[in-house]
Amino acid sequence: MIDESEFRRMNEKLMKMLSALPVMVMIKTGLGLSEALGRNRYTLKDEGDKYVIIAEVPGASKEDVKVYAREDMIYVYAERKVGLRIESIPKKYRIKVKLEEPINVEGVKARYENGLLIIEAPKKTPGKEIEVK
Repeated sequence: MIDESEFRRMNEKLMKMLSALPVMVMIKTGLGLSEALGRNRYTLKDEGDKYVIIAEVPGASKEDVKVYAREDMIYVYAERKVGLRIESIPKKYRIKVKLEEPINVEGVKARYENGLLIIEAPKKTPGKEIEVK
């Protein structure tokens, strides 16, 4: 029979192994921690004439968040400063959002509120029909 102290030691070892599992998956696969844990760090909404992307970047300051846009892609880079001691929050964020329709890069706007980055990316206007005279 296992005594209580031996059970506690085994339980502590097991918990350490389980807590290291996402990090091992991240290292083995090259994924970020959020992907290794199966979490997306963003939501993409298609609102017809524009895309709205809401990205989670908790702990980062507005000055540390960088957004880059191409016609078919939005990139978010951010880094949180040391201070938060929550292991599940990454120190660096690299978010890449693939867009189905081209956007007007000049019209992209971004704002940062309470750990959320909200990006509005207007779609390029499609061609228009020309009246034949």
